[in-house]
This record gives sequence, C-alpha cells and structure tokens, in this order.
Amino acid sequence: MSEEINLTKGQIYYRNHKDDLKKRAREYYHEHKIAIKGRVKEYYDNNREECLRRVKEYRENNFYEWDKRQKIAIWRTRGVHHENMGELYDYYFTCETCELCGCELTGGLGNRGKCLDHDHSKEENNFRNVVCKKCNNNRDGRKRNEKGQYI
Repeated sequence: MSEEINLTKGQIYYRNHKDDLKKRAREYYHEHKIAIKGRVKEYYDNNREECLRRVKEYRENNFYEWDKRQKIAIWRTRGVHHENMGELYDYYFTCETCELCGCELTGGLGNRGKCLDHDHSKEENNFRNVVCKKCNNNRDGRKRNEKGQYI
C-alpha cells in the first residue's frame, strides 16, 4: 500500500485493470483498423519531412536500440527462432570474429560482413553461429561466384 501513495487514481486503476484495458484497446483497433491506418497515412503525407527527420534523429541518437529492433524484426521474418532474441542480438553485436574461420568481422560489407547463421529447415530454423558472409555462403558446400550466386 505504501508504494501506491504517490500514484494517481488513473495509475492505480490502470494497474488493477491492465488486462481488460489492453483487451479493449486491441478490440477497438481491429474494429477501426482501416480508419486508423488512413489517419496515420494522412498524417505522414502531410508531415513527411518532419517524420523522416524524427526517424533520422532517433536512429542517430539511439543506434544500438534502433539496430536491435531492425535486426530482430528481419531475423523473425526469416524464421529465426531463439528463446531470447534480445540476448541473441547482444551476442551477435559483440561478436568480433567468425566462429568458423576466425577472421575479423567488418560489419555488413564484402565477404567479411557479419551474418547470423541459422538452420534453414522448416522444422528447426534455430540459430547456429555468427559467421562471415563467405563462410555463410559456403556453408552448404556448393560453389558460388563473387556475387553469391550458385555456379
């Protein structure tokens, strides 16, 4: 009770009815989805430059968090499964050498760019290693040209 002394009535109500409020918000969104998306698009169209400026500013000031959200979203669309995606990103971000050949990872460019290697079978799709692009391209044993295309 002592921690509730500094809370407003609204904060106490939210704390006690959190699940119901979230359920109602989800229901409202699904019922009004088209109108909401229309308003968002209209706002963006009318304020495009400001929206782009804010995104750029956020990306520059919070690169780690921005990059983390982007990478995790991409990994999920590619089917990567891990029990804690945040921990997986932290591991990926701090990994400096390829776990197969031991070369230094340089970022996203060239054959020494960083890749999150995962099992591509539909049943598994689990994380395997952080590897360079060259090792990732040659993992299956098939030969590829400089552009990464199979020969």
